Amino acid sequence: DHGNTTLHTDFTITSTGGTVTTTGTLNDDGSSATTSNVTINTNDVTTIAGAVGGTEAISSLTTDSAGTVAINSGSVTTVADQSDGENLTTSQATTFSGDSITFGGTSGFTGDTTINSANATFLGDSTFAGNADLNIADDLNFQVGATFQSVSDIDAGDDAIFDGPVVVGALSTVDAIDITFNSTLDSSSGTNQSVVLGSNNTAGIITLN
Repeated sequence: DHGNTTLHTDFTITSTGGTVTTTGTLNDDGSSATTSNVTINTNDVTTIAGAVGGTEAISSLTTDSAGTVAINSGSVTTVADQSDGENLTTSQATTFSGDSITFGGTSGFTGDTTINSANATFLGDSTFAGNADLNIADDLNFQVGATFQSVSDIDAGDDAIFDGPVVVGALSTVDAIDITFNSTLDSSSGTNQSVVLGSNNTAGIITLN
């Protein structure tokens, strides 16, 4: 637990049996001579309550695979990668911005969610309760299931791959060069919803397996 923090070097928090809570903001010092890679390790609950990289983007953010992580800050901005190893929740509209972003467990996004990254990978079931705006420069991969309860706008510069079941509760748009669904694509129970699939390249392929 800490106040607003400016990082002049890499920063690691390790707890072997307790919660970790960051209440203040986390920012880089703005110097190209330093790095600000943040690593949080605990087998309990990690809560990030203050904006991360809101003023100066930190280098990277990594949380381990044990426990859970609650992103209550509204924004996480990194220059390089973000890796959330455990099950993740948000409590409000949240924007994730970085290079490659990996959600290692289940992801429960409350409120509108925006993800701006080069690559995005979801290794567990993902549920978007609010609008989902995914702006991925290269590859997007949902390796398990994805549920979009509200309007979703998904744009990938290269491949968009959905390996698990996809459920939509409102109008959903997917735009990528190659779009692949390897499981079912359904509307939420009792509804009829529209899904718009568009390839942004004349050589692109849309595959429904």
